[in-house]
Parts: sequence; C-alpha cells; structure tokens
Amino acid sequence: MSIFVPLGGDLAGNLVAGLIGNNIVDAFAVADANSQTGKLLRHLIGPAFDEFKSLADMNAVAASATAMNAVVASATAMNAVVASATAMNAVVASATAMNAVAASATAMNAVAASATAMNAVAASATARNAIRNSSTAFNIVAGSNMAIGKFVAGEAGLNPADYADMNAVAASATAMNAVAASATAMNAVAASATAMNAVAASATARNAIRNSSTAFNIVAGSNMAIGKFVAGEAGLNPADYADMNAVAASATAMNAVAASATAMNAVAASATAMNAVAASATAMNAVAASATAMNIALKSSTARNAMAASATARSAIISKLSTLNDTTKFSKTTTHVEYAGNGTNTYTAPANSLLNITQFYAYDVAAGDAGAAGTVTITAVNGNYQIMNRSDINASYSTTTTLNLNDISIGDFTVYRNLSGTYPGDVRHKVSFTIYTAI
Repeated sequence: MSIFVPLGGDLAGNLVAGLIGNNIVDAFAVADANSQTGKLLRHLIGPAFDEFKSLADMNAVAASATAMNAVVASATAMNAVVASATAMNAVVASATAMNAVAASATAMNAVAASATAMNAVAASATARNAIRNSSTAFNIVAGSNMAIGKFVAGEAGLNPADYADMNAVAASATAMNAVAASATAMNAVAASATAMNAVAASATARNAIRNSSTAFNIVAGSNMAIGKFVAGEAGLNPADYADMNAVAASATAMNAVAASATAMNAVAASATAMNAVAASATAMNAVAASATAMNIALKSSTARNAMAASATARSAIISKLSTLNDTTKFSKTTTHVEYAGNGTNTYTAPANSLLNITQFYAYDVAAGDAGAAGTVTITAVNGNYQIMNRSDINASYSTTTTLNLNDISIGDFTVYRNLSGTYPGDVRHKVSFTIYTAI
C-alpha cells in the first residue's frame, strides 16, 4: 500500500496562495478546518496547513509576510493575483504585501505586464512608495511603456486607469502639465528611458517640460533624459540616442541640434548637456559653425563656463571664428588695453561676449631709457587657462616685443607683468583683441 506524503514547506505556501489568488477556493473555507476544502487542504498540505488557516480573506493574505512570500515566489500565483482587481486592491493597500512584491522580480514582472495590476499599484501611494524604494521593482516598471505610463500618472495625482501607457500620458496636455509640476512624477520620467522616449517624441510633452522649471531641471540633470529631450527638440528620434553623449558623438544629430534654437536653448541651459557637447570635437564643430548655436551659447553662463573649461571647445571655436561675423547675431568691436609697469590687471569683458586675443606689444615710453625685461602672462579668468606666458619680454628705447596671438577668452582676462631692469615702470604692455558679443 502506497504512503501519502504531505506537500509542506514552500510548495504548500504556493498552493494555498495560488488557490486563494485564483479564487479557486474561498479563503474563509481554507481557514475553516472543518470545511470540506479545509479538510482536503489539511490532508494535502499536512501540518503546514495551520500556518494558513487563519487567513480569512485576501486582505489577510496580503498582511501576512509568510503568505505573501509564497505568493510572490510563484509566477502562477502572481498571474492569478494581478488578474484580480479585488486581490490587487488588497495587495496595494498593504505595505507588507507591496514590500514583498517589490522585492521579487517574479512578482514585479507579473505586475508590470498587467494593466489591472498597474492601475491598482499606480493609484496607491503605499504601492508606489514600495516600487520607488526598490531598484528591482522600479527598473521593471520603467522598462514597460504601459507600466511606467500608469506609474507616472499615479505619481502626478492622476487616475492611472485613464492612460493606457506613457504615450497616452505624453500626448495629453492635461496629464503632462500635472506630471511636469510634480518633482516625484518627473523623477520617475527622467529615470526611465522608455518614458523619456515617449515624452521627448511628443511636442505636447516637451512643451510642458520646457515651461516648468521643476520638470526641466530634473531632465537637465540626467545625461539620458536631456539627451533624449534635446534629440526630440531637434526633430530627431529620441529612441535612437541613449543619452547626451550619444547625441554629441553624432555629426548628424549635432548638426540638427545646432540648427535648432529650441534644441540649443535646452543644451545651453543644462550643464550636463553642455559638458557632453564641450568635450566632443564633433559636437563643438557643429556648434561653432552655427551662428544660431553660438549666439545662444554665449548668452548662457552655463554654456560659456563649459566651453571655457574645455580645450576641445575652444579649439573648435577658434577654427571657426568667421561664424561670429554674422552681424545679425553678433556685434564686433576691435580694441586694446594698455597697462604700465609691473602688476596684475583684469579686463572686464562685456556680458555675453567672446574675445579673440590677437596681439601683445611691449614698448618703452621714455627716450634713451634702458627699459626692462621679464615675464608677462595673459590668463583667461573663465576656465583659468593661459593665453600667453612668456619670460622673454623686453622693452627699451631701442627694443620692443611684438607677439601675434590667436586665442580666445570667453569673458574677462588678466595681464600679469613682472619685469626687471632700470625702469620697468616706463614699459607699456598693450593687448589687442576683437570683442564678439551675442545680440
């Protein structure tokens, strides 16, 4: 005669949770050891049955860490739970249940694949908090157009059931205005490539983000998010570019960005975007060749700082200085400053300007003077790089020093002089340059 061995352990848990979640058996019947269902399960499960007999309904299952751990470990059980609005409402109302769900890839894959489940999850602050605090959970949600759309809607205080997916959210001005006004919702959008693909491809969504400092600042701080946003602003497909580095590395993309005032405004307002652009010769060649792009860049302190700090950016600008001859975008003034004797002086550049330093000239103003010789250094203040550093400067009644230069200062520059000799105070130091100011 064969001997029956009860299931017990995790298998027992999965069985009970699955049966309840599927509504195959009534939780009350499971809890009643004298019912036919209770007797059958006690026989099948053995002593482990006592672990579940107090679970009177799905709310009790959701409140039990033991029961929920069994549920989330079973794809079969989770598929049943996510298909039931009643079951999901119980789960999302319980921090215990949601923490178990959020920690399980099996459970979250089932949740993120079910509109029923995501409607419940996204409408619950408890559930959203559990997902937000779990990288496992959020990454799964973030990778699904449907799931992230409903999650973002919930984060923005909207009804997730009203939006099929992120495309639907992005297409709605009402929804996007709410999303853009919510830092919590925007953090979710900016952390999801799927969400950003939808948002950046939608003029409605981009307009909402552009008009909200909260939204734009969050997007601007993410390499992925600002890259896709800029691509969208330039009329490109955001899905084709992983991040701003990918945009900056593409001549096709950067030519489109540089030609678009809207796209360049986004780039120039984002330190993340500008750092990527300034570090890329491809990107800076496109920017430096575009009067539109350079005009916008010079009007932005963020862009000026990034370009000044990058030798790559400065080299590209110098090679395409003729771009700045566009009189509809820039004013142009050729001038010079002159300083006497030793010391350090700073030239204060006009706002929104770039200076092309073209010549240094040292001469002695006193007839028959023996003059002086020594070091002169010209340094750009923004970026703190040397335009000229010469220790062979010599000026007397019979000698002058002329050095032709071709460098830029994006803003102020200093002139340091340290000459030795009989009359260093009689030596004049003249720096000639052209000022290009964005208008």
